[in-house]
Amino acid sequence: MKIHEEHITEDHKLEMREREISPNEWIDVVPYAIEMDVFIQDYDDKVEFGWVGSYSKRNKDGTYPYKLEGGLGARPIKYWMKIQYPTEDLTGWHSEFAQDIEVRPKKNHIYLCCIEIREFSRRRYELRLVYYNPTKSGEWHGFDYKDCTREVIAWREIPKPKKGGDAR
Repeated sequence: MKIHEEHITEDHKLEMREREISPNEWIDVVPYAIEMDVFIQDYDDKVEFGWVGSYSKRNKDGTYPYKLEGGLGARPIKYWMKIQYPTEDLTGWHSEFAQDIEVRPKKNHIYLCCIEIREFSRRRYELRLVYYNPTKSGEWHGFDYKDCTREVIAWREIPKPKKGGDAR
């Protein structure tokens, strides 16, 4: 998987670089544009699902360095992780349709799920945080539709925060 990152050269020019990253890797560089459907880690080491972008604030030396921001309230963050849909790369995902059918989610936990939505003879996929609680009425709270219009096709754990480092 590749990302585009902004880099400021020694002569203060902005250039774009392409970098290869592995799935499930915490990233501390500013993305080229706003990235949606990513995990973010803030300075309190809380991990949540949302978006990441960049902002610039003038330093005392007159430069405008780019910094990471994201999540609710567009607050400063340390790291972000790009998520591949399981239809693109199954790394980190579990699915009853894949080889790891014996791996089941833990009861009363929240997972990132890939939802297949069928509307008007079309299929589309969305990533959502979903609560897993198997009951008589279904397993995935809010996504067990009896008419089969929405279905959890894959799930993954929320990643652990990256330890160490301070990207401020």
